[in-house]
Amino acid sequence: MTTTHQDFDLCLEKTAQHEFVAYVPGDDSGRAAEHAFSLRTDTLKMREELQRLEAYSLHKELVKDDFHVQFGRMLYQAALGGDVGTLFTAQLEEAREADMGLCLRVRVDEGAPELMNLPWEFLHDGDGFLVTRWETPLSRLPLGIARRDKRPLEHILRMLVVVSSPLDLPEHRVLNTEREQEVILAALDKLQRKRLLDIDFCEDAALDTIQDYLSELEYDILHFTGHGVFNEAKKRGELLLEDEQGNMQPLTNDEFAALLRGYPSLRLVVLSACQSARTANNDGYAGLAHRLLKQRVPAVLAMQYAVLDEAATLFADRFYTGLANNKPLDVALTEARLALRLGSGQALQMTKGEEGGERVDFSTAVLFLNDPGCVSVAQVRPEAEEVRLDRPVDWSTVSVMEKGFVGRRRELRRLRHGFTSGRQRAFIIHGLGGIGKSVLATRAATRLRKNFRGVKAVRMTATTRPEDILSELNAFLNLAGVNAFNQVIHAPAPLESKTGAMAQILTQVPLLLIFDNFEDVLGKGQAVREGESVKREDVKREEVRGGLDEIADPALGEFFEQLVKSVAQGSRFLFTTRYDFDPARGRLTGEIEHISLGELPFPMAVQCMNNHDVLAPLPVIPPPAGAGGTPAPTGAPPPVGAGGTPAQVPPLTKRELYGKLGGHPYTIDVFARRARVTGVADVWLEIEDVEREMIERTLLNRIYAQLPPRAQTLLLRASILEEAPPLEALQWMMGDEDDASPAIDAELKALLGWGMLSRQGIGQGEVVYPMHALVRDYARRQLAGEPAEDETALLLRAARFWELQGRQSKDLGDWLRARDYYYRVGGYREAWHIVDAVYDYLVRWGHIELTIKLLNESIKTLEGTSKAVAMGNLAIVYKDMGDYKMALEIYEQVKEFFADIGDKSKVAYMLGNIGNVHLGQGNYLEAQASYEECLEISREVEDKSSIAKALHQLGRIHQEQGNLGEAQAKYEQSLAIEVELGDKSGIAKSLHQLGRIHQEQGNLGEAQAKYEQSLAIEVELGDKRGIAQSLGQLGRIHQEQGNLEEAQAKWEQSLAAFGELGAKLEIASVLGNLGGIHWEQGSYREALEKYVQALMLFEQLGSPDAEKARDNLAVLREEMEEEAFAAALAEVVQRTAEN
Repeated sequence: MTTTHQDFDLCLEKTAQHEFVAYVPGDDSGRAAEHAFSLRTDTLKMREELQRLEAYSLHKELVKDDFHVQFGRMLYQAALGGDVGTLFTAQLEEAREADMGLCLRVRVDEGAPELMNLPWEFLHDGDGFLVTRWETPLSRLPLGIARRDKRPLEHILRMLVVVSSPLDLPEHRVLNTEREQEVILAALDKLQRKRLLDIDFCEDAALDTIQDYLSELEYDILHFTGHGVFNEAKKRGELLLEDEQGNMQPLTNDEFAALLRGYPSLRLVVLSACQSARTANNDGYAGLAHRLLKQRVPAVLAMQYAVLDEAATLFADRFYTGLANNKPLDVALTEARLALRLGSGQALQMTKGEEGGERVDFSTAVLFLNDPGCVSVAQVRPEAEEVRLDRPVDWSTVSVMEKGFVGRRRELRRLRHGFTSGRQRAFIIHGLGGIGKSVLATRAATRLRKNFRGVKAVRMTATTRPEDILSELNAFLNLAGVNAFNQVIHAPAPLESKTGAMAQILTQVPLLLIFDNFEDVLGKGQAVREGESVKREDVKREEVRGGLDEIADPALGEFFEQLVKSVAQGSRFLFTTRYDFDPARGRLTGEIEHISLGELPFPMAVQCMNNHDVLAPLPVIPPPAGAGGTPAPTGAPPPVGAGGTPAQVPPLTKRELYGKLGGHPYTIDVFARRARVTGVADVWLEIEDVEREMIERTLLNRIYAQLPPRAQTLLLRASILEEAPPLEALQWMMGDEDDASPAIDAELKALLGWGMLSRQGIGQGEVVYPMHALVRDYARRQLAGEPAEDETALLLRAARFWELQGRQSKDLGDWLRARDYYYRVGGYREAWHIVDAVYDYLVRWGHIELTIKLLNESIKTLEGTSKAVAMGNLAIVYKDMGDYKMALEIYEQVKEFFADIGDKSKVAYMLGNIGNVHLGQGNYLEAQASYEECLEISREVEDKSSIAKALHQLGRIHQEQGNLGEAQAKYEQSLAIEVELGDKSGIAKSLHQLGRIHQEQGNLGEAQAKYEQSLAIEVELGDKRGIAQSLGQLGRIHQEQGNLEEAQAKWEQSLAAFGELGAKLEIASVLGNLGGIHWEQGSYREALEKYVQALMLFEQLGSPDAEKARDNLAVLREEMEEEAFAAALAEVVQRTAEN
């Protein structure tokens, strides 16, 4: 690796409280320069500034001022001031003169932990951020860890990706594993195609799985995406992995570091947190990088803020491309930072565009680095093939994939564990033709050959006899130096005796035997090959099929049964077949394992496509259409986006190709072979030709003809399902009015046995049954021509299943699947009802883009009032997002729609919503005008309920403006109507507001009476929010009356109720009130804790009430001595952040 940068070590140590020294080591073990500085990291101002920097990232906002610049200048002047800064400038200038750069390495002493968590990546020298300039890359290395350089690699980079998303995480924290994989694949696809990087994905994040991968291959890079948390009870950081059932398995930072200690090949560990995960500077990952560096992992890259998908893809693309091009780690990182800052991606450009400002996510990555060249690659040496004359290998006519093997790690581990542990004596690998059975068997044999005296493959044909197999085995044994069977093979002994003798030899001489293409000797295989056709109305068909599960030649069947049963130790057997069978005929069920080989998952299918030059250039996923939310609907009620220019048709992507071809290796090969001749686009347009060739190759027509009638029906109906269905879904699809979920054991066994379905475990003991894309498309064509089946009715049945499943599971995924089936079949109203029911939960859990998409699709497909209601819900989403402008535009459209159809009640309702938006913005005049117009129309149509609501909201306006008398009058008018209507919820709200009026007027007794009346009704109704609000106001009454203990009890009850609702703004207000109680009681530390918690929440929400919380803290500072306040504040801030 060519040296392009010189080194500059900036060492930071603590000399006293809030006092530090920065120095640069000299050549003579002294200090070339030093500079003392003061820095308070425990102040609220510092905390606010750090939160502000993080908020820009978390909320996807642009920095439109120079706050981040000023913060970076402050850090620079503190640590690089005085002589240290002078030396840095001088050395940088010297480096420039030599056409080099200067690597800044920030080295913080363990005795100054407050400096470790500062975002040094914002260092700004007045001309720019150091981390975004090629000449000044920045990394961190804790002081006390000695520099060590690794030897360059002699192979292309090998990377293992672990995406951890435990099934029992709260739904709003669950990672979209497939999307995470797509982001990584999109970033690294180019490097894979150029053979600059090999990448493997762990199929799960179980500890055993990770260990298996790391043990099987010497990886250079480990990329972990998941959640880091801080265990408050045990005071330690943890990473959340998965157990065997897919649930959370916490692994402490110490345990994770200890795990990696056993794999010294690792040179870079990347810790990438999702948006809801704790990050590098917080307690989830605290100290982990330091631990890894101490045990000689040369580099750790962690994220101190969340990263958007588009930014993550661009960042990973530039970063790993730099590494693959042999650039030092810190230089490659600097280039990736610069790409982010310049907004090179399409969506990033759009977010940067018209509004001005810039992104700050260039600072997100934190590089802990010991050796910048640790992943540099020298001359790549070919891997030496082990040659063992005493361990011969004979593949016979079985093809072996020397290069390009991808995936199947789960199956390879099952084979290795089964054989090496002695638990299994045979494996049956079965699946659709071309799915990769022989490739898997030979790959496993290649890896396991060191455990055996030799590997022998036998290609089975319809004419294979037991004597042929014995002859082949004897010849191979001779090659291995074993001649014991020579005397037996030609002896005039019965076959059974010869088989027994071979079994004894195989027990003593451990061989791995592969019997490939076994379907040719099965009854099933011969029936398909010969095109045997039995009429569907043949009542004996079920009995006929039963015999097809066995070996057609009785002598051959008895031979394999005796051989497998007799060889309990030593040799092991691998059978590959399109159709499942049991060589021991049910007598060794615990020792013969069946592997149902399904399609390759998407990441592995991408690698398979990359093996073909003609497919490799295709993008993994479509490029982003742009940033920002989905456009709001225009017109009332024209569809969203109507009238726009036609969208440009995007190029074919690997995701689209996978959707049509699935992960079937041979189908991908056929597509690529044709594309080399006529081009990808032409083959895509004539994809039916590929499908026809594959149907012929896999004999689907003939297999389908052999299926029992009910198995055929199950296959056709299951093809309707887009997802891999559980058993219950398959049963439901076979049901009718008489039996909603009949037993399908025989039918499912037939489909699995014939390779039309595969079986896949998904954690927690759950099993699903995926259907190959090729089989699904074939079955759907058969379904279309089957007069007895109604596709629309089947889609509705699928929708109904997931709807019922959703009611039981309470899983939004089930509800959304039901919605998709209704939408697919044109049941737009039913689809809308589901969206209407779940959109609030989707918003609450952060799925904003999905919510907007579903609402817009509803708007496009609905008419009239339903469409207007959907638009109103979309407006609510935008209002909750704080996009008041968009919300008002949509509300106005909906209002005009209802005005056009003459529905004055709905017009009044929309006016009320418009007033609410204005009220939320603090625009009281506009809000009052909307409410008064709402009131006028409601009176005109004699809608008493709307009249009461409008009066109530007008009371709020007057109350906010200090017109208490007018407010009281409005509330009392509203209350009278609500009493007349028996509207208990409205009565409770009006009583509550009247209580507030009396309280502000100093009539505490009257106020308390109103609150207690309101509370009683709210308890009756189960209105948790109302209960929490009334309890809070009663707490305030008691506080004003001097009943502090009673006040504290009410506030704590209120806090608990708001906590159940997740109402952060109200929680913050109650915390502030409890702080006031503690202050009056003289419990300053408790008051401080509550004030800090309140302040953090107010700041997180961007509430103006944060200023009041700061004022409370300022008063408390005066009551406590400065030193005591500072110490207590530091402890409280740390504990609050941990929680």
